[in-house]
Amino acid sequence: MGDNGDSKHLRAVTINQGDEEIRLERLLAAQTSSDRIRLTSSNPTRGQSQPVQLTEAALILLLQKGIRAGVLSSDFMKNLQSEFEI
Repeated sequence: MGDNGDSKHLRAVTINQGDEEIRLERLLAAQTSSDRIRLTSSNPTRGQSQPVQLTEAALILLLQKGIRAGVLSSDFMKNLQSEFEI
């Protein structure tokens, strides 16, 4: 089940990179028709979010998880495919 209670689409996915947790989440935009995506990095010992620093491999893994879980939309995938001819 997703973070918002929707069992069809997760609203967030995470990967662990060392002692940090990298989180990709969809934010529901109440005022507009387009949702927002937030990318954060947190470390339990620091207790606050930090700028995200990823290896290319970690970025690919996070995008894969986001697409498969429905955090990133099918429109995102279509745009990605058309932009890069995947």
